[in-house]
Amino acid sequence: MRAAKFVFAFVLVVVVSCSQVALDKNSFFVSPEGNDSWSGRLAEPNPDGTNGPFLTPERAKQAVREFKNKNESIDSGVTVYLRGGTYTFSSSLVFKKEDSGAENAVICWKAYPGEKVIFSGGKKLADFHKLSDEKGLSLISDSVAHKIYEVDLKKAGVENIAPRIPRGSGYNSDKPLENELFFNGKAMTVARYPNSGWLKIANVPQWGAKLGYAGAHYQKRDGIRAGRHFGRFAISDSRVKKWPADENIWMHGYFTWDWSDMYEKVEKIDSQKLEIYPAQPYHRYGYTKGQRFYFYNILAELDAPGEYYIDEKSGKLFFYPPSDIEAGIAVISLLDEPIIVFNKADFIRMERIIFEYSRSEAIHAKNSNSVKIAGCVFRNVGSPAISMKGGKNDEILSCDLHDLAGAGIYLTSGDRLTLTPGNSRIVNNHIHNFGRVYRTYAPGIYMYGVGDYLAHNYVHDSPHMAVLFKGNDHILEYNEVHDIAKETGDVGAFYIGRNWTWRGNIIRYNYFHHLHGPGLYGVRAVYFDDFTSGNTIYGNIFYKAGKAAFIGGGRDNRVENNLFIECDPSVHVDARGTSWAFKYFKRDDPHFYPVLFDSMEAVHFDKPPYSEKYPELLNYYNDDPAVPKNNVIERNISYGGRFIDLWDGLDFDIVKVKNNFVADSVVVQMSESTDQTEDYGLNGFSRIIFLSNIYRVKALTFVLYLDVGKKK
Repeated sequence: MRAAKFVFAFVLVVVVSCSQVALDKNSFFVSPEGNDSWSGRLAEPNPDGTNGPFLTPERAKQAVREFKNKNESIDSGVTVYLRGGTYTFSSSLVFKKEDSGAENAVICWKAYPGEKVIFSGGKKLADFHKLSDEKGLSLISDSVAHKIYEVDLKKAGVENIAPRIPRGSGYNSDKPLENELFFNGKAMTVARYPNSGWLKIANVPQWGAKLGYAGAHYQKRDGIRAGRHFGRFAISDSRVKKWPADENIWMHGYFTWDWSDMYEKVEKIDSQKLEIYPAQPYHRYGYTKGQRFYFYNILAELDAPGEYYIDEKSGKLFFYPPSDIEAGIAVISLLDEPIIVFNKADFIRMERIIFEYSRSEAIHAKNSNSVKIAGCVFRNVGSPAISMKGGKNDEILSCDLHDLAGAGIYLTSGDRLTLTPGNSRIVNNHIHNFGRVYRTYAPGIYMYGVGDYLAHNYVHDSPHMAVLFKGNDHILEYNEVHDIAKETGDVGAFYIGRNWTWRGNIIRYNYFHHLHGPGLYGVRAVYFDDFTSGNTIYGNIFYKAGKAAFIGGGRDNRVENNLFIECDPSVHVDARGTSWAFKYFKRDDPHFYPVLFDSMEAVHFDKPPYSEKYPELLNYYNDDPAVPKNNVIERNISYGGRFIDLWDGLDFDIVKVKNNFVADSVVVQMSESTDQTEDYGLNGFSRIIFLSNIYRVKALTFVLYLDVGKKK
């Protein structure tokens, strides 16, 4: 794997093995050539075939448990060596309390040195033959029909085909994926139209029998509340007229917001009016003119290399292979539960194992402490690849996670009520090409809790965010992030938002560069969304990182000692609580959003430990909570972009800006207060301050920026 690299730091991370290969009483062996009736004490079968390694990991787990029961002390731990090969799982390998190790006696499962071990939830498919199915021949274009292959999944041993369900943007993200087809290790594409790119919603008729969604109260487009609909929308493409009415057609799109996607079934298509009727449940943000989507799961559109279609009724799979099907390997994902489950199991380690082809998570740990996953590979699995909830001192170290359906790592560790640290660590992992199915809110890393550590990770290439974190006293440092938000907008590489009590987090010494954000409102590198307060952005490098350090209405934040290069702007601070978000603070308003107040009450902010650690919260409600007070922007360098945006009437009495070096053509843009119902605050700025006196230092241009004066 490629570890995170930086121009300002060098780190050497060493993965320490559980133990060396040793034929001692504390070692067991598993092999695809083994036998569960053998002792499991030998790495290879003996010459007379009467003893050797186990066949299955399940039998090895039982043997370790039996060994522990017979031995009062296992001071040196136990190691299970997995010989090279593929181990296929039809159900989870579950570790419980009785399978636990101890602090100085870890139970370690690891690949035998020099051998590749794969834990798989899929099944290889063979017996493909050229298209002969009557339905397929009648619907698939004659120009490609001779290139299509089919296989009967039931005859291939696939007993149950998972029906499609609505999903997306966090909806049904806990449900296993549908069966997917992989060829030569790559996910294939369900037959779709168009083959690439998007269609656009041409119109959303504003009449009908029943209002499906009243629309967003905070924004209008073309004079209509965004998302408002009556159960249908119109398109301009007549291709839909060619599709049979009884087809199980689905669609996927960003139907109103560029940060919320959805997969949903098509109830019916009016081919005369070119109107699409989505099946309920409707996308929760409705449908808006000009937004993007595509159709999929259409046998008649099986016309491009890499596409496939599964007929749920007949059980047949149709496939247009991207290369010679005889020379390739086709796998269908089957396992609908995690490959590995830890349930109150402590001090267990997994090392150098490849996990693939699960429709669910690869590893799920619940209330398990000191579980460590080291040097493993996760690919072509469900979302998230690794889920560790409720434990402490857990660690994910030096793993490669790529080609994932959704999120990479999901960690909750630490007690927020008592502010007790979880001390869990996510270190030196390479996470990339994730969010293939779940396009939004499926980050490379999700971290929630208190006092956890995220460092030296290399995260890149995803449609949405890299890291979503929540809670208190986390440290996020020495990470490298680029090429995220490639398909979305209003998104952060590092994101936290909507809670006054998530405080004390430090984002430092990270390298953010080449961040994309083609959707509405673009991308932020570090996004303190909706009143995030009491956190620090320190010593980072931001290069071509969009709106780099973004403070959305919060207070008590610090942006210090960072280097900004070609950002637009380097720093943003707004007072959304005094403008478009003012309804959050009026309990008698019909649109009142109570989450900020509810989160304060949930942690008993007026009692210890919160009242002692964060005494500023005690007077919050009486101190103009809508105003972003006590934000400090200090000792930063900004070059080649724009230094700072102050929105919603903010000035330098409220935001403390001092001792920054600036070499941008525009120092500051300032907007007047606005309710922003029409354009979300993109209506221009009342003041733009340009540089006039420039001090040149070698090849770079800087000016000492102390104060640009108070707003008049």
